[in-house]
Parts: sequence; C-alpha cells; structure tokens
Amino acid sequence: MNTLKFDFVFLGQSVLKYQVPLDIFTAINQIYEQNFHNLAPANKQLVGKIENEHSLFYHGADQTKMKNHNMLPRNVTD
Repeated sequence: MNTLKFDFVFLGQSVLKYQVPLDIFTAINQIYEQNFHNLAPANKQLVGKIENEHSLFYHGADQTKMKNHNMLPRNVTD
C-alpha cells in the first residue's frame, strides 16, 4: 500500500481560507463597523506594524495581550 506521509511544519500563525455565505459576511462587517470603537484592540496580537485593527472574537485563554471575548451572534459562530 502506498501512503503519503505529511510533516506539519509550524512557521508561525496559521491562515485558513474558506468561503462563507453572503449573509454571514455581511453580518460580520456590520457588527465590526457598528461596534468598532468598543472592540478590543488586536494590535498586540498581530504581526507587523498594524495600528488600527480590532477583534470581534477570541476564544482562547485570557492573556496580557488579549482577553476572551465574543461580539458575534451564535448563527455566525456556528
């Protein structure tokens, strides 16, 4: 039997690309725009010199750079 072996090499932040339904895309953008000034800054979590990015969702453990939070409705996170 011929099987392929894959070795995962972690080089930093993982990036996933996928398509979402238009209503979910629209909901995320509206929530971001409507709540922009109340969102947690994500600058410290991001690589590079990004000055004005904010976070809608973080499901990890609380850290000094980012606390657990969720501004998204259940239908979006599902």
